[in-house]
Amino acid sequence: MRLVECTSATRTGRLAKAVGFLGQNHADARALLRRAEPSLESALGTLLAMKTDAGYGAQALSAHKLLAAQRAARKLVEAALRA
Repeated sequence: MRLVECTSATRTGRLAKAVGFLGQNHADARALLRRAEPSLESALGTLLAMKTDAGYGAQALSAHKLLAAQRAARKLVEAALRA
């Protein structure tokens, strides 16, 4: 893993972004995506549905769920790169 020093300017920028996200939630993000591109809303829903289990679950996600997560993430990232 590559580590990059976090400068004061970087921390300030990240804090500004975090403050900007206050009050937003997953339902709002899904609603925006649904209006823009329904298939992207579905991709985000796939990832959010397994978020808690992936982060805190006692068991690892199944190979099927991992593949679904990879496909959903790829779809979202590719759409963001095209935007």
